[in-house]
Amino acid sequence: MKAVLFARVACCESNCTPLPTSLQRLREYAKAHDIEIVGEITQIGVAEPTPPCLLSEYLRQHTEVSAVLTTEPSRILPTPQLWVELVSMVKQTRVDLHFVDLPEIWTEERLPSLELAYRIRSAMSEYYLCSLRESIRKGQTALAQKGRFPGRVPFGYRVDGGSLVAEPAEAAAVRTAYERFASGHTNMRNLQQALSSTNGIRISPSALSRILRSRFYLGEFLWGGRQYTGNHPALVELVTFKLVQRLLARLRGKGQKSR
Repeated sequence: MKAVLFARVACCESNCTPLPTSLQRLREYAKAHDIEIVGEITQIGVAEPTPPCLLSEYLRQHTEVSAVLTTEPSRILPTPQLWVELVSMVKQTRVDLHFVDLPEIWTEERLPSLELAYRIRSAMSEYYLCSLRESIRKGQTALAQKGRFPGRVPFGYRVDGGSLVAEPAEAAAVRTAYERFASGHTNMRNLQQALSSTNGIRISPSALSRILRSRFYLGEFLWGGRQYTGNHPALVELVTFKLVQRLLARLRGKGQKSR
């Protein structure tokens, strides 16, 4: 039997299973079942062409292939609406679909009886994901109400015992950035170079701009459209922060006039 491997990840975020890991599982399955691999197809996200159409095009050009190996149905069917495309692909190419993580094999003869079960499974998975997202949202809001920032640790801080504390080197760079900008060093490129030479930390001009606008360094944070008082230490005094905001607004005004 000859097969093509198909690996797709839904995103590029760190919590997604990387493509090399998925492909390795598929290769091990093929080896264990004496299946010859004639090609590998990868895709990131729900992109065009859709997975069934992408595979159909490949299979029309490689008629010797009789099986598609992938990890689970959601790789080929990211949405239930693609079921018709999948059925069309299988009927036109006569391939079997091997889902190695189940493990399960879908053949043309089994598709009619599998449709209802697949749609029920998809609906349950979507309900679970919605419930999980809502639980996470509630948990994050509860943390925010207690003054604990539920997002990614901002530059200038680190986690210690479940709380945010100042990271010495980065916190010093934040203070230096505010002090220099407040004293008139308003060129982001020059400020970037000054931080690199003075503090030994390189920050991009765009990141510097975000740091200089963030009220997080006053001990506050925005979450879910609401402002909270955090229990993390402030790195900048209010008078300095307000001065920096005035200078930034003045720079924006000059930029608009020059256009």
